Amino acid sequence: MGSAVSYHPRDLFKVWASSEVDQLAAYLNETDLIVGYAISHYDLPVIEKLAGVPIKPARYDLCEFVAKGLNRRVRLD
Repeated sequence: MGSAVSYHPRDLFKVWASSEVDQLAAYLNETDLIVGYAISHYDLPVIEKLAGVPIKPARYDLCEFVAKGLNRRVRLD
């Protein structure tokens, strides 16, 4: 993992270094909802594997939402 960025109204933006993956997983597990793009099939599984814990909060994957509307997946490149 290179790095991650999170946003929460309480903390605003936070940049997480790869050495902080355990703290990131704990932080994510304190939330009610995680929103991101392609998080269900990439970001969160990587964090779960590196941290060794499941990420439990509900998630809203914008990639899946857009794919359902367009009947195809949209890449970010």
